[in-house]
Amino acid sequence: MTKRNIYIDQLQIRLQGVSPRVARSAASGLGQELLNEIARSAQPAGRSRTGQTDKIDIGAVTLSGAAEPAALRQVIAQHVAASIFPKRK
Repeated sequence: MTKRNIYIDQLQIRLQGVSPRVARSAASGLGQELLNEIARSAQPAGRSRTGQTDKIDIGAVTLSGAAEPAALRQVIAQHVAASIFPKRK
């Protein structure tokens, strides 16, 4: 069995138009949400990725309506996971 590691040294998220309360609440469960999303992203095709990525830029993400912590957390996790395991055509 091979050892699989993902090490995130730093994750900077700049939010505009999101209250500090919503931002803190979304960040509080981001680690687990990201683990769940990475697991979902990696499993279907049995994909793996080796090497190191110095920087991931997911760009701007717009949420419709008022940002709820769970929705914000999920969108961030989905975009980060998609950057780690891009979909192949």
